Amino acid sequence: MTDLSNSFTGAGRKVALTSSTAMKLPQKSPRPQRLAAKAAQRRNMSNRSKSISFAALASAGPLTLDGLYNTQARDKASQIDHLMSSLDLDFDAVAQLFGLYAVSQESGGVVMQKDFATAFLANEMPFELRVAEGVKSVQMAGESLTVPDLRALNYLARLHHATGLAFHDLNTILALPGAAAGVAARPDDPHRTSRRLTSAGLRLLAGYPLYRDAFGLTPAAYAALFGEISPYWHADQIIEDEAAVAGLEQTEVSLLATLFQEN
Repeated sequence: MTDLSNSFTGAGRKVALTSSTAMKLPQKSPRPQRLAAKAAQRRNMSNRSKSISFAALASAGPLTLDGLYNTQARDKASQIDHLMSSLDLDFDAVAQLFGLYAVSQESGGVVMQKDFATAFLANEMPFELRVAEGVKSVQMAGESLTVPDLRALNYLARLHHATGLAFHDLNTILALPGAAAGVAARPDDPHRTSRRLTSAGLRLLAGYPLYRDAFGLTPAAYAALFGEISPYWHADQIIEDEAAVAGLEQTEVSLLATLFQEN
């Protein structure tokens, strides 16, 4: 038991401690609790700052086609070389962005692009790579990309650069219920994006690095905590061109097979 009648030196003078004055001294939490509290505070601040930075990223940027892609023509903006330059992506990344590769699922059922590769974009018609007069372009239903879709692609590319996630991993998280939403078209705002992140989506993206660092989770395993276990696996890209080089990437097995293959 400590003798509270002892004295200590404070601010250059002796101060006597009595039972009454000792009770008024600030009480510190045990060291492990203080460290845990500080760690939690840092995590919360990091999570908030990431959400803020993702939100700013998602809402920032030019609002016109010319500002986004340095051209006012949809067909020019839809060309592969122009997309690579405007979005700061290489060819493989552009192929991933548009889901130009084969995807299968463990059940053997047909997989649409929006089921896995382009879940955020939620495109009903598939993106296709076309070659005309030596120029490669991405089209949908034989037409150049629309301005709202081009805006959404810019939106997704900036999220890719900010998070460092490959597009199929980014889409795996953004496919979770409530993570993304459509944006209604408005005649007075022709450059309005067709898709956006919700506040829940921003929190999911900001939370992933914490789960990855703490538990070593892949994006698919992280997404499985909040949604379904992914049954998808992907292989070669699909290109409408005889001279195209197949083999965007070979992806092994689905998370579902990884967890339950023996069963």
